[in-house]
Amino acid sequence: MSADDHRHAWDRAHDFATQHPLCVTPEQFADEYQAAIDDLRNELRYPDLPDPTPAEFADSSLYL
Repeated sequence: MSADDHRHAWDRAHDFATQHPLCVTPEQFADEYQAAIDDLRNELRYPDLPDPTPAEFADSSLYL
């Protein structure tokens, strides 16, 4: 994952968290989302499966 992709994922998560009430701060959510995306990059997955969006991550992680 390039530095730009890494930053883009963090920014998307931060933007999502500032617009939706979550049980953590936007920075915490973005950090945790980025860590999850980094973990997924190291897993063998179906190649066409996209990374989860911040909304999907929030829903699956019970942040809402």
